[in-house]
Amino acid sequence: MDDTTIDLRAFVGATERRLLIRGLQALRRERTAAWKVASEIADDEGRRSPGESEFGLQEVDALLRRVGAGAG
Repeated sequence: MDDTTIDLRAFVGATERRLLIRGLQALRRERTAAWKVASEIADDEGRRSPGESEFGLQEVDALLRRVGAGAG
């Protein structure tokens, strides 16, 4: 962690941290499902599949790491 990174664990208690982790994990599941559907539709239509970055998966993973949970 560098000087520009806030340790989110320092700002929330254990109960809030668990709730935050569960919410972020649910968000990641929903975004992953949406990405997969979009990729299948694009493949079916012969178009370029969207990248994961278009669905913000990396951002959710980064937040999960910042609160001390594994990404994904």
